[in-house]
Amino acid sequence: MLPTAQFGPALKGQVRPVLRKRLLAAIGILLMLVDCAGTQSIVVHTNMNYPLEDRLYMIAILPFDDNVKRRTSPVFNMNFLDDPGNYVAYYFGKGLIGLPRFRIVERSSLQSIFQEQSLYLGELVAQQDYKKIGKLANADFLLVGQVNDLWWGHDAYTHKAYVECTFRIISVETGETLASSDFIVRDYSSDPGRILSRAVNDIAKQIRQKLR
Repeated sequence: MLPTAQFGPALKGQVRPVLRKRLLAAIGILLMLVDCAGTQSIVVHTNMNYPLEDRLYMIAILPFDDNVKRRTSPVFNMNFLDDPGNYVAYYFGKGLIGLPRFRIVERSSLQSIFQEQSLYLGELVAQQDYKKIGKLANADFLLVGQVNDLWWGHDAYTHKAYVECTFRIISVETGETLASSDFIVRDYSSDPGRILSRAVNDIAKQIRQKLR
């Protein structure tokens, strides 16, 4: 019978990689649990008392305000957009098409209207001159919002995308808010558009249910 001590170094060398893999797997699961715990469900608040008539309403979706703080991370390789406000507005425009009783003003038409009037849409949005925008765009409601964070990236083990926004649908005539939400969505992917599409689809579904 061989002495047990002869197996010591060999076993030790085999155990370390196994323990390392198990440790990394446990850390990955822990990070996923923490990450999921921080993800908020999207809740759309609606004004049930707003007197919607049985007719078609026009909604103009304005570029979102850019409040994203570009930064670096020692762990994550983070990417940011130059113009997240128009990026988010684009996905809202796609996701809200087909909303009952509402029609989206085409973004290209919106820009053309303001160019013809020699007006800069961004300035009017910054001044919150919503009544003037609505009149020029022939819109009953404006969808306005703010991008608080939007990035995607990766570390050595995973990809991640993160979006944090607020939005309001406001009446051009009265200034009342028809619907609003603050939301955070994130996913283990390298495509913020994918999670934005899911978020806006969820928002559209809630608006359909609550504003029948």
